[in-house]
Amino acid sequence: MSTNTSPLSPRSSQNWSVEFTVSNYYGGDRDRDDDDSKPLYGRGRRVLMRVIVLVCVGALVAPGIASAMSHYYVIAHTTCARAAHYSDPATQTTRATFEIFGPGGIGWECYATSASGERHVVSLGMFPVDVVPDGPVNRA
Repeated sequence: MSTNTSPLSPRSSQNWSVEFTVSNYYGGDRDRDDDDSKPLYGRGRRVLMRVIVLVCVGALVAPGIASAMSHYYVIAHTTCARAAHYSDPATQTTRATFEIFGPGGIGWECYATSASGERHVVSLGMFPVDVVPDGPVNRA
């Protein structure tokens, strides 16, 4: 009679039992939250993704800013014309400009040109609104 000496044989004298645990499956005694491995994507791909995201956010925001600025431009010019003609009926031309270091700080400034030269009429602020500047009460 021959004896089976294969290590996988049930009659083998060796004990081949293996304990299967979750910690062994995920890398032994290491904590699963330890992230010692390299990043999922390389540096070049991460930079490319950041650039794409910034371009897309800019593409979403830029039309709103452009639209608001065009509305503020129209409001500033019409308000400037009204304020300049109210304060001095002899006003020939008006201009409204957005200035950072203007007389009223950051915002829209109104200038009028008449026979005596150019003068500052009123500061309209960052978001121009209709104003009535100081001027003659009775123009008759």
